Amino acid sequence: MQAAGPGAVASHRTAAALHGLERLGRSSAVEVTVPHRRVVAVQGVGVHRSRGLPDEDVRVVAGVPGTTAERTLIDLAAHLDRDTLTALTDDAVCARAAQRSRLHRRAEILANGRRGVGLLVRLTAPDADAVFRSWLEREGARVFREGGLPSPRW
Repeated sequence: MQAAGPGAVASHRTAAALHGLERLGRSSAVEVTVPHRRVVAVQGVGVHRSRGLPDEDVRVVAGVPGTTAERTLIDLAAHLDRDTLTALTDDAVCARAAQRSRLHRRAEILANGRRGVGLLVRLTAPDADAVFRSWLEREGARVFREGGLPSPRW
């Protein structure tokens, strides 16, 4: 992160890997988020800029400053399809990398104008489906519901 300057933190796919969220696979490029006005050009580093990255969205993981799992999901929401984002959200909550209520609160706050974040708000709402142990359980529940079948015990 030093090469990107003060305030730079691991983010997006790099932060997901730091949090143990392996669904997206490993990326050869390192992704960082820097303060909005900073211009950074480092070979092999994908740079994202943010107008605001409050301390509550930053955590040191394995000695590397990065976005929290909740902020990582919010940042990735615009880059993932619905099924992948849903599965990654379930992975993060089930692995306890992210807290469902905290993710919901941060997604509501940061949703304005961010593509895909509305889905995170719906997935983590207090009245949403119960927390599942896997994306497959969530998909199974959807199939049962759409088929008019009674909900199974999970």
